[in-house]
Amino acid sequence: NHESFNSSSLDELKFKDYAFLQTLHICDNCFKQFRKFIICDLPKLELVQIDDNCFCTEDGGIFSITETPLLTSISIGEFSFPTYSLFNISSKL
Repeated sequence: NHESFNSSSLDELKFKDYAFLQTLHICDNCFKQFRKFIICDLPKLELVQIDDNCFCTEDGGIFSITETPLLTSISIGEFSFPTYSLFNISSKL
């Protein structure tokens, strides 16, 4: 049970310009109050895994993954992003 980064003072998680990041794994119960999850310009990213009960804000949110040409797998666990209203996944090849 990780319970990481569940402060209400933060509301955006953004990964951008990490040139060598290949895998992103977010464990159970993390980032519950965050309203924005953004991944952008990660040329080597292949896998995104988000476990259960993450990004569970009651206010809705934005999920965006762009410019990740090598991304082959996105896994989202149970009860993660339950109120998010916008999901955007696109990539330039």
